[in-house]
Amino acid sequence: MSGTLKRDFEARPVSNRGPTPQLGLPLYGRSPLRRLPPASKGATDTSLAAGESIGALAGALMGQIRDAQKRRASSGVALAIAVLQEVLAWLDSHSEGATADDIAVALRRNPLTVRPRLSELRRRGLVKDSGRRGRNASGKSAIIWVRG
Repeated sequence: MSGTLKRDFEARPVSNRGPTPQLGLPLYGRSPLRRLPPASKGATDTSLAAGESIGALAGALMGQIRDAQKRRASSGVALAIAVLQEVLAWLDSHSEGATADDIAVALRRNPLTVRPRLSELRRRGLVKDSGRRGRNASGKSAIIWVRG
């Protein structure tokens, strides 16, 4: 790498946001490909043109990724609201209550989706701890939740 190119590469800020846990790429902000020096083996016109076209494509792909992340975030909110409603409706028709895992099985949902919703409902006073305990899937003691 030439001295000028190396200085240019090292001087570029990557992002002011944290990395995603899976890929180490920024969620928003500048393209992670800006970390890479331009593709230029011998700095020929064709190599430089190839690097430029890849850069444009990378920018377009990052835009699509940002749009998908926004859609996913809004669909996550919709899912949370739907699960809140399902849990409340289920508890309304089952006055004996149930553990989070039992409710998840009844609703055909993942327990990791149901448990946080029960915590939210408890904070709002819509469900409460019955004082009784059941067993969760791992055999540990679990709260039996009832309508608040």
